[in-house]
Amino acid sequence: MIARGVFRLLLHRSQWDELVTDPALTATAVEEILRYDGPPASAFMRRITEDTDLPSGSLRAGTVVMPNLNAANHDPQAFPEPGRFDIHRFTGHPPNPHVAFGYGPHRCLAASLARVELTEAIRALVTRRPALRLTTSPESVTWSDGLVLRPVAMHVTSAG
Repeated sequence: MIARGVFRLLLHRSQWDELVTDPALTATAVEEILRYDGPPASAFMRRITEDTDLPSGSLRAGTVVMPNLNAANHDPQAFPEPGRFDIHRFTGHPPNPHVAFGYGPHRCLAASLARVELTEAIRALVTRRPALRLTTSPESVTWSDGLVLRPVAMHVTSAG
């Protein structure tokens, strides 16, 4: 999550630079990172308990599905312009309603710890390595196609 978050910020250089100038924005930036490119969210199968009609077809009760919660974080009814990465998305508003860590009884028990770790890691990088840059073009970054994890292999450099 730290690597993906830093990668996303480095792709949006002006937003990285804003964090360098004002590290207090890190908490809201982390919420947008979680919404935009959250942790693996399709690792758990669910059984449909009642017949359900979807735009793509019908599912019968008893059908086993593997939902992807990250898709909900890109719902245009919940997030205006969901494809736009914006660390100011929920500044001054109610908490970001993303479901990066699940919801209800299936919410990740370590969500608070993960949020703190990600916030502190990003804050440390913007304050200690403000000149952080990708050493390669974004198109050459290799992503895994794993079902559970989506690791990114990247190298970064810091001048200073």
